[in-house]
Amino acid sequence: MKIETRDFGTMEISEEQILEFPNGIYAFEDAKRFAFIELEKGRYPAWLQCIDNIRPCFIVFDPWLICKDYEITLNSGEKAMLGVNDKTNLQVLCIARVPEDYKETTVNLKSPIVINMDTKKAAQVILPKNYPYRQPIFKNNTNETEKEG
Repeated sequence: MKIETRDFGTMEISEEQILEFPNGIYAFEDAKRFAFIELEKGRYPAWLQCIDNIRPCFIVFDPWLICKDYEITLNSGEKAMLGVNDKTNLQVLCIARVPEDYKETTVNLKSPIVINMDTKKAAQVILPKNYPYRQPIFKNNTNETEKEG
């Protein structure tokens, strides 16, 4: 299928790239279907492009590239909504905020996107651990994240 993207113009995507967000993404609850766009398989950044509208579009990163000891905890409601069991193939992404000076880019480690790769259902969750909403990706690329106060 062809979609209009914010950053790449018209693109052809496959059904395999389409993710369903039953609850939308925070502040974009009406946007339910996104294409996961990787310019090169397994390389970041990647994009989540709404397929029903040119906006919203999010640049995303693998959180373990920024925080090596990153931990995901899902509550029972999130697990049920995503269809998570012991064998579920999950992918986790963090939304980036990219200002004019890209060296000031931050990612939201507190509210990642969790994707059940088997069903293509996805949700943005809020983790109970004290991760920052704006973790710099160029200034502090270590095992420890900056704490928000």
